[in-house]
Amino acid sequence: MVAPSGRLRIVQDVWSRGSLKTMCELEISGWGTITSTADHRFMDRAGSWREAQDLKPGDILATSTCPDNDGIESLVFPDVHRVPETFIGSGGQQRNGSRIAAPASIDLSGDALFTFGYYLGDGFASTTNDKGRFVSLAGNDTTKVAAISRCSRWFAAQGVLGRTRASSDGGHGRETRYYGTEWARWFASEFGRTGPEKHLPEWAFGLSVAQKRVILEGMVSSDGYRRDGGAYLEYVTGSNALAAGCLAFVASCGFRPSRRGNVTGQHVIGWSEGVPGSKNPGIVRSMNASSSSTVIS
Repeated sequence: MVAPSGRLRIVQDVWSRGSLKTMCELEISGWGTITSTADHRFMDRAGSWREAQDLKPGDILATSTCPDNDGIESLVFPDVHRVPETFIGSGGQQRNGSRIAAPASIDLSGDALFTFGYYLGDGFASTTNDKGRFVSLAGNDTTKVAAISRCSRWFAAQGVLGRTRASSDGGHGRETRYYGTEWARWFASEFGRTGPEKHLPEWAFGLSVAQKRVILEGMVSSDGYRRDGGAYLEYVTGSNALAAGCLAFVASCGFRPSRRGNVTGQHVIGWSEGVPGSKNPGIVRSMNASSSSTVIS
């Protein structure tokens, strides 16, 4: 289940009261059908608690969301990913001229958060000598130009310039590599090196809702879709850890996510952002109470 922090938690125990109660079936816009006892209380948008049997079509309910916070302004860059400024070569101690030093702290600007989200979808970190050490972002050279340009703008602000390569098969795919050992190590550690290893880091759940939505924007811009005029979003991933994290991440923004599998065996996470500023309220469409008592377990 999703805890108030937005993280997934394991249910430790359940029990049955074995009582007999009248049940209500509520159809709530954007949330589907919910079955509860007639005396189960729901909070309306005014903050009042009302029993299910007293709800009427058109009533607006408050929906679950985590309390917002001020977010995180920056992250300390870990020393474990640092490259020594000098090394011992054939001529003795030499300065590492190819080193691109990451800053002492990472400013979590909008461009930074968007880049992190894009990397989760179409990114790769090379941390070995055979290919060189770099962060790679891929995408279509027509539909993803704006997104990758935004990522390149952030990397350039860190002193890392991208090198773009066109697809070898003559298609519309392109790859931009941002060379820098320290950044390659950091991206691999924080988000995973390749697709199956991808995950959301723990610190991301401490971001404000506005910051989280920028990360989601980057994710959808890489491996996602906007449907129904942009109101419904989908994100596709082959990583089990990232799929689970994305479900909790979306829920912590106040939206109700769903998950399904596609024909290639990947996870498809979908959610509706609703009306901007509405906190995704649930509108009661219908309420039906069963006339017979039902066993609650």
